[in-house]
Amino acid sequence: MPLTDAQVKGLKPDRKTNLSDGHGLCLVVQPNKSGDGHLRYFVGRTRHQGKQVEVRIGPYGKAAGAYSLKEARERWAELRLWAKEHGQDPRQWKRQARGEQQQQAPTIEAMAEKWLNTVPNELTRKDYANKLHHQILPLLGAQRPITDFSWDNARREVLAVLESYKARGKAVSANRAMQLMRAVFAMAIDEGWLKEPNAALKSPQQPKPRSKPHPSLQSEELPLLFQRLEEVGDHDCPVVTLGLKLTILTFLRASAVVSLRWEHIDQE
Repeated sequence: MPLTDAQVKGLKPDRKTNLSDGHGLCLVVQPNKSGDGHLRYFVGRTRHQGKQVEVRIGPYGKAAGAYSLKEARERWAELRLWAKEHGQDPRQWKRQARGEQQQQAPTIEAMAEKWLNTVPNELTRKDYANKLHHQILPLLGAQRPITDFSWDNARREVLAVLESYKARGKAVSANRAMQLMRAVFAMAIDEGWLKEPNAALKSPQQPKPRSKPHPSLQSEELPLLFQRLEEVGDHDCPVVTLGLKLTILTFLRASAVVSLRWEHIDQE
């Protein structure tokens, strides 16, 4: 019996469950590993040369790249008809379609360069280019077509890049790498080479890096600081002492105090 949207949305099993829609089309529902809701996606099952084969069609839903029940039935009927007419494994249809697309698709390196050209600040652009060309693209494969980097195909590779940073204790750099990959993939989605979801979307499982606050003084500790500065100022380095006082009294950055000149000060 064909499925209904009410059935699909109402089912929230605690383990992987297959719902048959007829003619070999199934909806797979399973808990999300992050603990947030359930995953729902369509697969088609049929036999080819005496063996059962399974074709993943796509996620259930209304988002870009997802399928409604009606759309999934139409796509599965199309795949089954193609397989019957050509006498081939239905999975081959997706491989051929992907191959034709990849012949025309730019490489991920070319897409990254195209995105870098949109970054207006030259210093920022050079920094991003260094990270992409020397740290990220070598791990992903710079000459691979951008169409390789869909969520289904590349999510694990993206997370592997992330883990390579974290293994070196660079959690903040890992988040920056994720942002750069997400930006490149977003451009590919905008140009139609990829479909949502973006393979570099932030995962709810990623712990935020703990920030380490800089050492600081409480307001009640300031009088003692000024007292100590008075005690050592004349004997050690009066310039440093005066610079510290000026920094505290004006809230200027240290770099601003160091570069300060008399002509910058309005003594009136």
